[in-house]
Amino acid sequence: MTPGSHRFSFADYLPGDWQERDLDTIVAQWFSTQDDGGGIKPVVALSVHGGDWQLKVHWMSHGEIQEAVIPLGAARLGHWNRWTFDITWSSADRPGSIAVMRDGVAVGSHQGANNYHRGDPPHFRIGAYRPNWRPEKGPSKRVGASEAVLFLDDIAITSTTAGARPDALPTAPGGAASPSKSPALSPGPTPTGPPSASSSTPAGEAPVGGAAALAGGAFVLLRRRDATGSPRGGLRRSRT
Repeated sequence: MTPGSHRFSFADYLPGDWQERDLDTIVAQWFSTQDDGGGIKPVVALSVHGGDWQLKVHWMSHGEIQEAVIPLGAARLGHWNRWTFDITWSSADRPGSIAVMRDGVAVGSHQGANNYHRGDPPHFRIGAYRPNWRPEKGPSKRVGASEAVLFLDDIAITSTTAGARPDALPTAPGGAASPSKSPALSPGPTPTGPPSASSSTPAGEAPVGGAAALAGGAFVLLRRRDATGSPRGGLRRSRT
């Protein structure tokens, strides 16, 4: 994807038996691959921490990573959340913006720098990911931890005009979404297991019209290049 303004929309569902953890479970992130290939925090990450949704935004200042944490309200289990992120990426000489809606209600925003202004433009990744479960963090980080299962549906990305955003209802107190009715989605999955993919669904692709169950993996939207070096879109599944 090129830098500029984009709208990212998707729906996610935390099963009723989701276990709260005092750590971040990232469910969607925007990542800027660096020229040196070194590890770095995502420029924007949507996560569940404990029983609440939050957004983390990172940028670089004088060689140091800066962070803003934006609360987005309490997480509801057994409920489809429809998210919309209107993002204008910042540049070295121009501030950016992020506007977040959940279930038709504005729940958070950020103005100013929102990426590192180096390396590749941020690309979108979606799926359950727990940074604390990385092997180098040690086995103590996984003591008492159970598998995290997240359901996803209706993923769409479109280019927009800077500052554009859908009509939003007033933000509810504390950033929580109002109980207004959400648009219709696929039927809510049961917590006993992931939806079955059609036998005709190619490996690594989400079933059309259904929810994708991701545990410890992610669908990653990456820029690829063909034999001539021209970028082309691609969808693949990666394992963490």
